[in-house]
Parts: sequence; C-alpha cells; structure tokens
Amino acid sequence: MRDEISNATRTGIHNRRLILSIIRDEGPISRIQLSKRLGLTSAATTVIVRDLMAEGLVVEQGTGESKLVGRKPIHLIVNPNRPLVAGVRVRKGYCRTVVANLAGNAVSEMSRHFTGRRPEDVYREIEDQLHRLTGTAGIDSIKYICVATSGVFNIDDGIINYSATFDWHNVPFAAELSARLGIPVHLVHFTNAAAYAYLRATPPSNNNLIFINWSIGISSAMIVNGQIYRGSQGYAGELGHMSIAPLDGVPCTCGGKGCLETYCGMEAVMAKLHAAGSSLKLDLLDTNPESLSEEETAILTPIVKLMGTATANLINLFNPHQIIIAGEGVALARLLSDTFNAAVMDQVLPTLRPHVNVQLGEQDMAVHGAAALAGTYLINSLYNI
Repeated sequence: MRDEISNATRTGIHNRRLILSIIRDEGPISRIQLSKRLGLTSAATTVIVRDLMAEGLVVEQGTGESKLVGRKPIHLIVNPNRPLVAGVRVRKGYCRTVVANLAGNAVSEMSRHFTGRRPEDVYREIEDQLHRLTGTAGIDSIKYICVATSGVFNIDDGIINYSATFDWHNVPFAAELSARLGIPVHLVHFTNAAAYAYLRATPPSNNNLIFINWSIGISSAMIVNGQIYRGSQGYAGELGHMSIAPLDGVPCTCGGKGCLETYCGMEAVMAKLHAAGSSLKLDLLDTNPESLSEEETAILTPIVKLMGTATANLINLFNPHQIIIAGEGVALARLLSDTFNAAVMDQVLPTLRPHVNVQLGEQDMAVHGAAALAGTYLINSLYNI
C-alpha cells in the first residue's frame, strides 16, 4: 500500500511539473488543451491548475475560440510577476544580468564592464547588478540564478575545473555564489545557454539544432529532441578540439595537436593576418570581399573553408533542423559567404543538402538562455521527485 501511495504521489508531482512546464512554454493554453496534450482527465487537470494558481505560479488570461456552443475556454499563462529568476553572462571584464519571470521574459537587465579576475570580483559584480535590478524588492525576490560562462566544468557540481578566461582552477563557483546570495545557483556553458535561447525562439517542431560559437575558442552546443546534449560527464561540444591534423598539426593549449581552433580560432586568425603585415580588425570588417587585399584573401579563404567543412561534419553527424553560428568569426563567414557556403554544401551528404539551414547569428543570446534555463531549474526544484 505504501508503494502504491508513493507511486501515486510521484505521478501527481510529475504531472504538476509537466503542466507547469507546458503552460510556461506553450501558453496561452486552455485546460482542455492541457488534458488532451497529456491524456489526463478534465477533473485531474482542473485540480492541478487550481493548485498552481493557488501557489501564484499560474494565472488566467483571456479566452480562446471554441467550436462548441457555450462558454469559451479560458487561457492560462505563468504568472508574469512572480516568481523571478535571473540569467547572468560572465566573460573577462564583462557581466550582463537579466532578471526575468518564469517564462523567461526579461523584467529588467543591465550590462557593465568591470575589473578584476578573482572569483570574489565576479561574485561582487553579480551581486551588485542584482541589487540594482531588484531595487526595493531585494535580491531575495529572485528564486533561482543561472550563470553562463566559459571554461571546463561539470554543471552537476558547479565547480569550474579550469577557466582560461580568468585563469581559475577548481573554483566551486556555484556553491560560493549561492552561499553569498542565499539563492540556488546553476552553472551552464554559455554555448549551451545560447543554444537554448535559440531553441525557444524556433517553432516547437524544430527541436534539433546546433549552436557554434566561433571566437577565440570554438565551441558548440547540441539540442537533441529539445534537450541539451551534455555527454556522459557534461563536457560535450568542444568542437574547437576536434583534431584535423593529429600527427603533424599545430600544438594546442589542451595538449593535443592540430585542433580546429589552432587554425580557425580568432586569436590564431588574427595572428596570421598580423604576421603578414595586415592591419585588419574584426570589428571594422567590411562585408564587401573586395575590401580585402589579395594576401588577406589568401590567408582567410582556407580558414573559412575549414570552418565550412567543420559545420558540414556536424550536419552529417546530427542532421539538425538548424545550425546557428555566432561569435566574432561570423564576420569572416559573411565576408567570404560564397566560400563558406560552398564548403558546407560540398561536404554535406547529398540527401541532406535540400534541408541544410545554416543561420549566421549576431547577438550574444547566452544571457537570455540562462534566464530561461533558470526558470526550468526552478520548476524542477519546486517539484523535485
């Protein structure tokens, strides 16, 4: 009997979490639509929605159309005012914070450059931004925080094993920031956060996508069936350390040879240009290929081809609905777009070519993805089985 009660309770909690997640991701949605979506009885759905409304998590908003005569179905959305969560994007000398509602919609945000590279410097900057954004409501009005950054870490323990950006080793970042703020903190790689933000901006049917950040390093994030693919230890997506010349390649900081980012990472790209006497700067790139000298074109063309080939390899491996590329390197893909597109199409399997959808992004979406993920983590913590 005890097991039966436990299973019933477990099922009830699971359904509550599912309904809240669906209202959050697909609302406005009616009770009838929820029942059909989950295969629950109308009575069971009504009870769960009533409890969620009593907890202040869900509110009614407007009515929908009905084919039947009678009362129109009432739409449900998550409460736009509470609870609040926060997404934070941290990189060297820069921090951006978004305070959002459970749906991930920004309530307030700010960004600022700051000095210092110690963990305490970063904690202090995040805390100050949260104070400024929450004002009289106070930091304790925020129920969950997700911090997006770079480095090697496992999101389960929140320990940054290594960060080249800050020169950190084995920093218990999530635990220390959580203790300082008194709020649960979750750490996420910024590429995963950005991929999640793009996922939420696409139609629900497009739930397989890949995000590539082409910058000083080159990293990727894979969304498989709507979920971030983490790998067995949480380190999946290190595209920059895919070896393209393992025997005689350029030594990489990771200890390997011939890694993609030693050829296509923007630090390596700019070093090649400057060694050839070029004064080209990424932030001043002209989108006209004729603005390049012959020597600059000769240097950049094989780099762009190589990134096109790496992109094609991911398409062949994962067959995503969409690939989004962002970061400073996107300027090169735009500048030599014909070269990049040809490299992709030449290497993609013929059966996949008609379905290739490569988007060159512009914005750093990681902070918005972090805020949305904070909402997801909060829901899971509220109804943890």
